[in-house]
Amino acid sequence: MKRMFLAVLLSAGTLASLPAADFHITPRVDIMAGIQGAFLTPSIALTWQPGLVGAGAEVKVPIGLSLGDRYVEAMALLKLGWFDLGAGVSAMLVPPTGDTTDLTYPVSPGGLLFAARVGLTAPLLSLGPGKLGLDVSLDAFATETRLTQAPAPSSLGDLIGQIIVYPFVWLFDMALNSVKLSAGVSYTIGL
Repeated sequence: MKRMFLAVLLSAGTLASLPAADFHITPRVDIMAGIQGAFLTPSIALTWQPGLVGAGAEVKVPIGLSLGDRYVEAMALLKLGWFDLGAGVSAMLVPPTGDTTDLTYPVSPGGLLFAARVGLTAPLLSLGPGKLGLDVSLDAFATETRLTQAPAPSSLGDLIGQIIVYPFVWLFDMALNSVKLSAGVSYTIGL
């Protein structure tokens, strides 16, 4: 316990000694679209980028526009100029409402799943104390998926075929629905 406290204290001291001009806070609002739905996605990122390479953290809250489902994503970021790579976890906060027939989610609400991002945040113009920018990314995180339904088997061969094939169809549906294209605006402020 003492070692962990000392490590946190030293980390905080190291962060406090870094130049404040290298820290940036970036709120974003994106529209994220996947195969089976669209999301309004507010997010905020805190990054440290003293030059070309930097690091940071981001929190996103995708809100489903068609099913009303809500998620939260937390990820670490690696910055390279305007580009960033992110990896972290996502969880469902609010399950979908309305027509939920044939929907599935790989874990129970609140369970953690992997999330990733490959993105570009390009500053467009200076506005007040910060810079207004364009945010474009390819995101991967699991959301509710409407699965392909197997027809009723008419023979023992059909039943055996469905038992063998449909787990792969389910995995393909889940993987395809996990990838989403995102575009929106950002506002980066130096701290």
